[in-house]
Amino acid sequence: MFAKLKKKIAEEAATAPRPGGAARIPRSFSKESVVSVGADSGDDLPSDGSSSREDLSSQLFRRNEQIRKLEVKLSDYAEQVRNLQKIKEKLELALEKHQDSSLRKLQEQNEAHQASRAKMAEGMALALEKKDQEWREKLSNVEKERKVLTAQLEEMREQSLSLFQKRDD
Repeated sequence: MFAKLKKKIAEEAATAPRPGGAARIPRSFSKESVVSVGADSGDDLPSDGSSSREDLSSQLFRRNEQIRKLEVKLSDYAEQVRNLQKIKEKLELALEKHQDSSLRKLQEQNEAHQASRAKMAEGMALALEKKDQEWREKLSNVEKERKVLTAQLEEMREQSLSLFQKRDD
């Protein structure tokens, strides 16, 4: 498509050297690269090389306009990406803060539960010890009563034996 135009530019560059001795280096330009960025296919360029300078100038102007529009779109997209990145970073920070506070609250609740459990276990141990002491005291009292009653029973047996002996005598 641009082959004839490139050829014409190359011929002009070869016949008219630039001042300072610098030869013009033709740009490589492919239809695929323009189409891939969203520009039109360039089919408005005549392929016979009979384009006038004004046609080429207007085509160049249209291409430049397309490039400017694409650059504006690109900068808009870049701005959107930056904004989304900022939002993502803010959300990540908020999530991290929330996770930290949740973890801290969970640890506090766990510590409170452990303290409550330890206090309850201590209270139960004290209550159990108190009951155990009460039972020991009761058992001790019962044992004392048993001894007293056993002694009384023994004494009564002796009295009854002595009474029976006196009666028999």
